[in-house]
Amino acid sequence: IGIFTLKAFTTQGEILYIFELMNIPLVCSYAGYFILGYYISYIGIDKKYHRLIYISAFLSAVCNVIFGNLLAQKHQEPVADVYDSYGFFTFIIVVAIYLYFTEHKEKFAFSSKNSRLVQELSACTLGVYVMHVGLMEIFKNSGFHPLSFPMIIGVPIFAIICFILCTFIAAIVRRIPFVGK
Repeated sequence: IGIFTLKAFTTQGEILYIFELMNIPLVCSYAGYFILGYYISYIGIDKKYHRLIYISAFLSAVCNVIFGNLLAQKHQEPVADVYDSYGFFTFIIVVAIYLYFTEHKEKFAFSSKNSRLVQELSACTLGVYVMHVGLMEIFKNSGFHPLSFPMIIGVPIFAIICFILCTFIAAIVRRIPFVGK
């Protein structure tokens, strides 16, 4: 269980102290994602653990929804912290998705048209990564927020819209001489 969830549902300082010693925010930070991605890509995770990771990801998604709803009821408003990029449950889900695509990348056969699309998307990912937080803040300040809708709909739709807009902007910026290099 993530630190945020423990803080929300417990008052026992001992449990929080133990989890804070584990420094989960450091492990689940962008540096942690980068290091783990490198590890999965170049060293790999033993196949006997893949099923455990996939099951954990499914359970983490369920926990995200359950804890998100419980916290929303407790605070009488949507609480986004459960879905935070640094959250433990989100980290498990991201690991499973990355592991799946790393494991099955050879099985994807693309036509030349789709291959160009995948290459373009790949070339834009750094731009998406850099811009997505800023775009999310712009949306939030303008009143468009994923938690303005039911979470089961709002979060995925918001993620898709954010990805498409950031990809479009990154594709344009990449084509500007000296800027896109």
